[in-house]
This record gives sequence, structure tokens and C-alpha cells, in this order.
Amino acid sequence: MLILASFALALPPVDSPLRLTGSGASDAAVVIGIEDYAFLPDVPYAERDAWAVSETLSASIGVPRGRVNVLTDNPSREQMLSAVTEAAESVGTGGTVWVYFAGHGAADPASGERVLLGVDAQAERDAFASRGVTVEALEGAASEGGADVFLIIDACFTGKGRDGDALVPGARMVIPTSWSTPSGVTEWSATQPSQWASPLEDAEHGAFTYAVLGAMRGWADGYTDGEPDGEVTTDEAHAYVQRTLRDLGVRNQQPSFTGLDRLLVSGRLEAAPDLRPVARVPINRPPPVEYGPRVRDMRVIIGGGALAGVGLITAIGSFAAVSANPDASPQTVQTMKTVNAIGLVTFGAGAAVGGVAAIVPTRQGAVLKVGGTF
Repeated sequence: MLILASFALALPPVDSPLRLTGSGASDAAVVIGIEDYAFLPDVPYAERDAWAVSETLSASIGVPRGRVNVLTDNPSREQMLSAVTEAAESVGTGGTVWVYFAGHGAADPASGERVLLGVDAQAERDAFASRGVTVEALEGAASEGGADVFLIIDACFTGKGRDGDALVPGARMVIPTSWSTPSGVTEWSATQPSQWASPLEDAEHGAFTYAVLGAMRGWADGYTDGEPDGEVTTDEAHAYVQRTLRDLGVRNQQPSFTGLDRLLVSGRLEAAPDLRPVARVPINRPPPVEYGPRVRDMRVIIGGGALAGVGLITAIGSFAAVSANPDASPQTVQTMKTVNAIGLVTFGAGAAVGGVAAIVPTRQGAVLKVGGTF
């Protein structure tokens, strides 16, 4: 007979990027992953996210390694702005400045602007803006030299961390109602305005980042029209990421994308795996056993009888030994009496157990298909 059993599928890794044909030879990138905040909850897997993204930007997008600046050593707002400004100066017109951020986000209580928090951001509602950099300022710094900007944000702006807990317990946070981007800026964000960005524990990455990295491996190729062509565009990638989060059971966030459609990667892409978390397979099951009325347990009866027999033989043997040896010493006689008493007690215990089992039903009998009870 067959039944169905469920098991979780192991998620394929995304940390080792594919060598693909990208158009990023004239680009630069700043990749930020802040995991260990000084005064706020940690952001699980943010550093792992950042390193995986930096490798993908180099190997798959084609950004020269010398122009990929990875900031995971607790960067402040000043360090983030400085790194982005330097990247913009190295690119100039015709290139793209890529900026990735994994960490905490919030909204400025005064202006409602979206703020990406530096490592030293305080756990105070009114102190967020002073130790963070607004998304608008980051986009402005990245586009200062005339380059296009591609911003990827694995954070939310609801004042919650990746675990869903409030960064400032009890504080009522400002939540942006919408956002837009200026011309020349593409923004790919993990959430809609009122949602929070969650981790994907099985992959040890942010859920959004994991899906984005998969899309850049080629998993999104042909997703929108069903016809893979060896290229992944941003429209295909965004549609793929939205669906993949649902397949992975991440129901609390829908990524947002603003900007023009453009080519992301091309070449020998990786086929999309099945990321649905549960699969069903047939397995064998033994035939069912039905239980009938309660019956007397012969094993207990036989065991009790055997114990009683041993005790009786011991008692009789010790008595006979004393009777056959009238000249035995008082010490020997006392020993035989002790052995006789033990034998009588053992006989009594065995007889009691076996007798109770013979009178009172002690277990249910299993009814076999061929009939009968055991």
C-alpha cells in the first residue's frame, strides 16, 4: 500500500556566481552589509548577503573587482556616503553605479524620508535620521558624475528588523506611503512601503537577496514569456523574484521595482530549480494491524510459572539437604534455611504473577488478516 509523505527540499546555493557575459566593464559598485549594529538588533545574514552580491556583480555583471567596494566592517553614514561618492567619480558618464544595502531602514520622523541606518544608529525614534543616510541622498551621490544608478535594497522602512520586531519597542514609527526615483535611477527594493523584509533561514540569506541572486544566475530567463533566450532582463528578474518569494512561503513582502527595463546578464545561464518548499513522494507502508478484544497474556503466565518452579525446586532442595545431613554444623543449617526461605518467596511471587495473568486479561490481541489472535 502507498501513502504520501512530505519533505523539505534543500535550497540550492547562490554564493558562488556564474561567469557570465555582463556589460559592467565601465561600472563601479558599493556593497553594504551591516549585520552587527551597535545599539540596534542584529540583521541576520547581512554580511553573507553583501559578499554574495559583490561576487555576482563581478563575475556575472562584469563590474571590475577593483571597483567593487564591500562595506561590512560596521560602516557609518559618513563612510557609506563617501564610498558612493568615490564610486561615482570613478565611473562618470556612460557607466552605472551599483549600490546594494542590507541592514536596517527606517523613516525620518520629521520628513518621512526613507533612511538607511549606519552601524551607530541609536535605538531612539528621533535619532534615526542623524546616523543614517537617506535613499535620496545616496541616489544623489551615486549620480553626481552623470552615471546611471542601480540601487538594490534588502531592508524595510517600517522600523522593524528582519525578525519582525520593532527597532524601538513601543514607539509609533512613520511609514512611507509611497516612493519614486529620479530619471536615470533604477531601484529594486525588498518590500512595499508598509512591509518588512524577512530572512530566509534555510538559505542563510535575506529572502529578497536570495531570490535576486538566483535571478542573476539565469533562473529568471524566459520567466515572463516562457521562452528562455540566454538573457535575463530586469523585468524578467523582478517578476521571477516576486513569484519565488511566494513559492518559498514568504507571504509578508512583495518586492518593488522602479526604473526602465534593461539587460542584467547573458550567456550560459543556469536553469531555474524548483524552489517550492514541500514535495510529495510515495513510500511503502506496512499493512494495518487491527486489535480485537483484550486477551490473557501467555508470556506472563509462562514466566510466572517458571519463576514459581525455580522457587519451589530451591525450597525443596535446601530442605532435603538439611534433612539428609543431620550432623551439619549450625552455620550450614542456618544457610540452608535462608536458601529455603528465598525459594519459598520466589515460588510465591511467581505463582501470584502467573495466577493473576491467567485470570485477568492483560493486553489486546492483534487480529491477523488470516484470522486468529496472538
